[in-house]
Amino acid sequence: MKAGDICRVGFPQPDGNIKGRPVVLIKEVPPFKDWMVALVTGKTRNMDSTLDYLLRDSDSGFSGTGLTKTSLIRMGVISTINTGLIQGKLGELPYGVLPKLKSNLSQFILK
Repeated sequence: MKAGDICRVGFPQPDGNIKGRPVVLIKEVPPFKDWMVALVTGKTRNMDSTLDYLLRDSDSGFSGTGLTKTSLIRMGVISTINTGLIQGKLGELPYGVLPKLKSNLSQFILK
């Protein structure tokens, strides 16, 4: 696995079940090789244009993401997870998107 991969992660739900959700691997976190991840959602209506990133199904490279429709990468919804929660790789971000995500996040933090 590497930064920029889109993976499925098992997240606990309020009812106790584990539901697979897509995330983007942003950065490996030492010393235990955990991952900082950002949530990916198909619900695009609440986009923060200064922080989030809209990945359109018409974008070049979208077919390599493993996503099925236009999706929002929610850089305001980040978490650090244990590698063991990753259920598998779906695909990867198109070229140039990961640096944009990191830039959006760092600019947001520094404001």
